[in-house]
Amino acid sequence: MRPNFKSRLVNGPFGDPAVYLEFLRERRAFLFDLGDLRPLSNRELLKVSHVFVSHTHVDHFIGFDHLLRISLGRQKELVVFGPPGITDNVEGKLKGYTWNLVHNYVESLIITVIEVGATTIKTTRFRCHRRFEREELHSCSRKDNTLLEEPALRVQFTFVNHLIPILAFCFEEKYHINVKKNELERRNWPPGPWLAEFKKAIYENQSDDWIVVVRSPKPDDKILAKVPLGELRHELVTYTPGQKISYVTDMLFEPESAEKVIDMVSYSHLLYIEACFLDEDKNLAKEKYHLTAAQAGYIAGRAKVHKFILFHFSPKYQGREKELISEARESYEKHLQK
Repeated sequence: MRPNFKSRLVNGPFGDPAVYLEFLRERRAFLFDLGDLRPLSNRELLKVSHVFVSHTHVDHFIGFDHLLRISLGRQKELVVFGPPGITDNVEGKLKGYTWNLVHNYVESLIITVIEVGATTIKTTRFRCHRRFEREELHSCSRKDNTLLEEPALRVQFTFVNHLIPILAFCFEEKYHINVKKNELERRNWPPGPWLAEFKKAIYENQSDDWIVVVRSPKPDDKILAKVPLGELRHELVTYTPGQKISYVTDMLFEPESAEKVIDMVSYSHLLYIEACFLDEDKNLAKEKYHLTAAQAGYIAGRAKVHKFILFHFSPKYQGREKELISEARESYEKHLQK
């Protein structure tokens, strides 16, 4: 199965939190948190369409300015999700600069902020050509914990306690479409952009009479066949469960929050989870509203995740990374069996 996306920590385990999730056959990427983004190239940052901010402490939000600077002068929309207060935080960032010359840009950046409250979702827009003046769009009751829903994927959240309410996230591919290479070869059809359009039609549940146009690779770009979607739904592809990636950071370990997180991240293929302290410093972790490595392993094990990656290590453990990893692994294996 060829993955549709890949993800990675932007910085090392002692660096600012940020996870970059890239769609491999699209010019698109998601960011989870906005720590220091300098390790990402301009090309990578220009792919970012959606940003999911857990909270706006400086180590999780300092990268907003860098992303803004790279995106200026581009015709694109940047959608930012975040917890209560995120709209004011983004507005404050934008008000820190002078925008008297932005009318000279041919293209106009739009920043749409979606603020997640306990019972409501509020949407606000900031447009470059309007000097990023705040435009309130709408506010509505929050029906569930889904932030983003597309034909092929969804992003969900849950609140955790960091002395303030912050967000943990789960990205899930609904199902994975696998092209049968032998069937392509039998029909003498080359791979190419037409396959992406074909898959998109399946994800969007187009009708069986929707026409799939098979084309040769560019520069020829010749039409090789026109076939109804219904004929190819099962002959050309197989279906497997989608990938699931979760992101959890800056949370106090307490029963209610832990159970909500375990439920959301359960059976993740990959869980990014903070492990600020060793269990020997669990009182300090509690005081600072963070997880220990053992607590991170407990969540990963109880949730039966396939793999987890630790990050957000306290600088006091420089040179002791193996202890944090070992403690989390031991806790994971202990609770995985229960």
